[in-house]
Amino acid sequence: MLPLSFEFTENTDLLIDFGDYITNYDELASGLLLTIYDNVFLETEVYEHAVVITAPHNYTGDENITIRLDYNDRAHYFAEAVILVRVKPEAPEERVNLSVHTISSANPECIFEINTGEEKDKIDGYILNRSGKVINELIITENGNKKEAIWNAKDKNSNNVSGGFYIYKFLINKRVYQGSIIVAR
Repeated sequence: MLPLSFEFTENTDLLIDFGDYITNYDELASGLLLTIYDNVFLETEVYEHAVVITAPHNYTGDENITIRLDYNDRAHYFAEAVILVRVKPEAPEERVNLSVHTISSANPECIFEINTGEEKDKIDGYILNRSGKVINELIITENGNKKEAIWNAKDKNSNNVSGGFYIYKFLINKRVYQGSIIVAR
């Protein structure tokens, strides 16, 4: 049975092999004609029993297209279906950027920009000492379309940390992003 919808990511294409949905393929394959129509934004190329669907660059959205299978002579109608094709946005490249790597009197805090498609509630951020002990948990906020966290060189009790080497660690969707920060006093 043909699915009611297909999905692919923007700036890629979708290959659908309709041979997988023909139940009596050996008898019918040589005599079938595949036609795609009613598409507006999506482009289609038919290759025997397969179709490649592409969308304009950076296009996202939904479009209903009609798929029709006929015998080659078109005198005998075989099957027709309207399916939804969804083009979903690309996930942004996931990364963590720092405003500064050294906290000092000139730069009293470090701002972390977190580029991810994950919701802020699914991101955990920590500051660790060189022994790996958590000294502060970072609060993730949303600033427009970006997520960020700020560390002001204080521990979880709001005391200034001593000068030295510290590690930041973010857990995003079971992936770890970490690096180093120096506090100069």
